[in-house]
Amino acid sequence: MPDALPYRLYPLSIAHMMAGDQQLALEAISDATEMRPYCRHFWLVKAWILRKSRMHSKAEAAAERAETLSEKADILAQNLHLPDPIREDIALPGDPIQA
Repeated sequence: MPDALPYRLYPLSIAHMMAGDQQLALEAISDATEMRPYCRHFWLVKAWILRKSRMHSKAEAAAERAETLSEKADILAQNLHLPDPIREDIALPGDPIQA
């Protein structure tokens, strides 16, 4: 089940941010990016969390890392039902992908 862990940490990090706990959010998404460093959406979420935490230089580095990765759709990362402002902040499509 370790392969599923990053995909659990990804929405957990967003949930922590929505609950106002930036530190737990950053810990969760950092673990996810370490386990799956090639998942673009994980890096976009990390950049969002860092931006919201006012760590702008680290946010820039995470965003730059995301830009180097494939834009190929990752249904497990994109199929979250989130408020539109958050979907925009983390660069998800306007509507969740339907499987």
